Amino acid sequence: MHNEATNLGAETEPNLEINQRISVSGAKLNKLTQATAYKIIRSLRMKKYIRRRQTEENTARALRDTKLMLNINLDEKDLWHGIRHPD
Repeated sequence: MHNEATNLGAETEPNLEINQRISVSGAKLNKLTQATAYKIIRSLRMKKYIRRRQTEENTARALRDTKLMLNINLDEKDLWHGIRHPD
């Protein structure tokens, strides 16, 4: 790696192109925390998120079986909350 750096030309131009996909209006880089950056990136990726077919089927089966066996009507958000927070 050291050899690569010494063999570079005297001038290397930085890439100043702005990736429009991750351009965030109003975000100041010197004030942006890693947590905030992660939330921004995550929200951009979730815009094109498509739920997996198998997840859809498993969720529907869990809700149906809970209704039939325990006579409890669960919302999908309650099912996911119970999976993530078992206490």
